[in-house]
Order: sequence, then structure tokens, then C-alpha cells
Amino acid sequence: MRHYLIQIDGGDTYDSAPGGVVDPNALQVDIDLTVNSAETSPTSAVIRIWGIGIQKISQAGQLYGKTISVSGGMAKGLPLAKPQQFGLLSKGVIQQAYGEWEGVNQSLTIVFVPGGVPNSSTGPNPTPPKVNLTFNAPKGTPAAPAIQQTLQSAYPGIKVNIGALQNIVFNEDQTGFYPSLQKFAYYLRRITQQTIGGNYWGVSIDATQGNFNVWDSGTGNTTIVQEDLIGFPVWIEPRRIQVKTIMRGDLHTSKNITLPQTWVNTAQGGAPQGSYFNQQGLFSGTWTIISIRHVGSSRSPSGDAWVSIFECTAQPSASDMSNNTQGGQ
Repeated sequence: MRHYLIQIDGGDTYDSAPGGVVDPNALQVDIDLTVNSAETSPTSAVIRIWGIGIQKISQAGQLYGKTISVSGGMAKGLPLAKPQQFGLLSKGVIQQAYGEWEGVNQSLTIVFVPGGVPNSSTGPNPTPPKVNLTFNAPKGTPAAPAIQQTLQSAYPGIKVNIGALQNIVFNEDQTGFYPSLQKFAYYLRRITQQTIGGNYWGVSIDATQGNFNVWDSGTGNTTIVQEDLIGFPVWIEPRRIQVKTIMRGDLHTSKNITLPQTWVNTAQGGAPQGSYFNQQGLFSGTWTIISIRHVGSSRSPSGDAWVSIFECTAQPSASDMSNNTQGGQ
């Protein structure tokens, strides 16, 4: 069965399967949540909870600035449900909350920014947190320690996870001050792309899980089985595809996935001359997740109403990475 868990700091918890046991009286929840790296423009996530009650609706304004975490996936129940895929979809800061009452329908809508940092003050005019993103990487020094120092100095209360970055060594001094995480992440992505060149992705920062995850290549490897797919993967641009699955919270940006080796079967009488009767799909192999959109309506009868949509890129070849140790020279 569809499983959601919404937790608001200092507020309420909404869980459709407490302790893994499905609650048939759980409130209907609609989710539209996009997870991107920090260098992209911030995207708002929307959660709507139906049947919330007039008391909660009247207090909606008090949720502004609070931290919210949204988990999703499946709970045990249906034959193909996989509770192990349930997990945290995103964590962020509420930017707007409002209630609606129309006829017999009452709902609470929460808009939040995944990866946002709580305001430094409360009240009608809360103050955004001041940051000091100062980057200093002298020529010939590795990038990873400088990135970690920049983030830890600006956000001392947030854990920084540096992934298995390639051995990026800048061939010129890199210094600068950045007034926001987005501007620093955009600079970092572009300068590392230019340093390595080729099809190298560049270094990205993901802040949507409550920590900073810094990465430039995929980690791990999760196999997507045939029954988890909704529809068929599609190309959206060169070296980039879109994959839709049942909603799952165990996959995040920077994770590697392997698609099943599907086959396109063509009857012998209908096959074009010179073609094969069994043709292997173009999308099998390993891909790296670079962005995710989770969309769901917990009580919709449609099988396409509780899904995760992954945007994935092809992994760089060995030749793309061959200049890393020389700093792209």
C-alpha cells in the first residue's frame, strides 16, 4: 500500500502506515516534489493534506519557517509492494502554508523549498540566514578540502559528505566570495567542468536530504527490476534519459541505477527486411541520477498516481576522466 510520512519540526506528524501497518483511515495526501542539485534554481515542493480539520487550518500561518521532512514509498500489503524502498524523499523549510474550506472539503497546503536553511529569526518578517561562502583553492591543490572548508565554515551545523570526487587539481588559483549556496554551487560546477573537460559532469552539491552531499560521479549501484518500471524509459537529450518507477525513497541524486535488459520482440512477418526479431532495448546499462520528481496522490485509483521520475545521465567513459590527475591540462 502507499506509504507517506510527513514530519514538521515542532508540529504534527502524518503517517499512513505507523510501524509499517497500513492505516485505512489515513488522510489523503497529494505530493509534487522535485529534488535538484543546489546549482539549479530553487524549486518549491507542494504537499496537500485533505480532511485536516478547521483547527489545523486556522493555525496554518504558524508553520512558516519550520523544517519539514517528507518520506514516501510503499508499505507491505500488495503483492509487488517493497517496503525496503520507503525512505526520505526530501527535507526543507516551509515557505508558505494555507488552509482551504470548500463545501465539505477541508485541506492544508504546504509549500517548502527542498534543501532550504531555516530563517535566523521568527515573526512576521523573518530574517534569512547570513552566509559567508568564501572559497580558496590555490593552484596545484586538490579541490575537495577547499570545498569542505567552504561549506563547513558557512553552515557549521550541517554535515558535509564529500563523495569519491575525482582527483581535481586546479591549474590556477581559485578564490571568491558567494552570497548564496546556489551561486557557489553554480560556480563550482562550471569551474570543475572546465578543468576536466570532455563529458565530465562537474562537481554538484545536493542539500535536499538535510546534509550537504558533494559528488561528481555516481555511487553504489541499484538494479531497477522490470516490475518497478512505469512505462518505458525515454530519451530527453543526448546522454540523458528519464525513468519512471513506483514511488521510492531509497534512491537520491548521485546514485547509480542499472536498468533491466529488456527486449523488443517483433513478429517475423512484421519485421523490416534486415532487422532482428529480438532487439535489445537501448536503455539497459548503468546510469547516474541527477534529478528526481516525486508525484503522488495517496488515494487515487490510478497505478500512475504514486511515482518517482528520475532524470539520469550516462556515466563518463574512461577517456573522459583521463586528465583528472593532471588538472585538465
